[in-house]
Amino acid sequence: GNYSKVIALRAMPNVFEGQGTADEPFLIKSKDDMLKLAKFTNTEAYPFSGRHFKVLNDIDFGSTTYECVGVDAGSFNGDFNGNGKKFLNINNTYTSTQSNRGLFGNVGPQGAVHDLTVASGTITGYRYNGGVAGSVYGKVYNCQNYANIYSESSAAAGIAGYVKNGGSVVNCQNHGKVDSKGNYLAGIAYYVEKGALVENCENDTTIGYEKKNGVGGIATYSYGTIRNCVNKGTLAGLSTIGGILANSYGGDSILYCTNEGEIQSTGSSVGGILGTGRKSLAPVVITGCHNTAAVTGKGYLGGVAGRLYEGSVLTDCYNTGDVTSISST
Repeated sequence: GNYSKVIALRAMPNVFEGQGTADEPFLIKSKDDMLKLAKFTNTEAYPFSGRHFKVLNDIDFGSTTYECVGVDAGSFNGDFNGNGKKFLNINNTYTSTQSNRGLFGNVGPQGAVHDLTVASGTITGYRYNGGVAGSVYGKVYNCQNYANIYSESSAAAGIAGYVKNGGSVVNCQNHGKVDSKGNYLAGIAYYVEKGALVENCENDTTIGYEKKNGVGGIATYSYGTIRNCVNKGTLAGLSTIGGILANSYGGDSILYCTNEGEIQSTGSSVGGILGTGRKSLAPVVITGCHNTAAVTGKGYLGGVAGRLYEGSVLTDCYNTGDVTSISST
């Protein structure tokens, strides 16, 4: 009846040493191996679901332009074990339409990137960029970033741009510079969605500048859970500045977190832990947190929270830092 049905059959060629199993993972030995991985996830949209990778050496890209793994429609759904190794000279400047850039672009729901250090380089994308990943639907853990992260528009963070529903960033540290042409900077993650987790993470570098809005030691926006995190870096900006979180979207929680970094603001909604909450049917819950650093700002200024709305819960928290207003309120 002139009827046909096309079934696409796909198999990955043996381009990596190893079998891709947990016992015999694909081996990443060189920058060429990383470029191959980027090609398969980006050009071929091959997600490597259920496959395992292991890095054997520190990998220095030198003057070679780095290609982000799993960008745009592509996603990495394998297990990438950095094996404690370093990635050096991770440099790329993406076009004005390319966002969610990092060592990896999208870590998929079944994906995991762990036990590695982004040791040097500069990653520049349009927005939502992070040192380890642009978007985390799966897991990122035991990672460190020392690279410079920059967004041509706004929204940049040291580890992840977005932590999506079901995603987690755990046991990660940022030591790199984070900046953008616009606003919204964070030490660990720009945006923590509902159902997402950021836990046991630390930022120890200065975040923000005098005219930036929305600066958080750990995150800029959150609907999710931030737990057992520490900020040690100085935070600077105009308004909506928080030692842990700049802006709560409601229904989120900040649990057992500490801020030790001085907060220098010339605007309002400034707090040692949270800058501001918002009106919501499920307001923010802050429990077991404390601030030990000086906090300076104008209005809506607090040692723990700058501004909270009806229904918010603030329990077992304390402040020992100086709180100084540069206005009459």
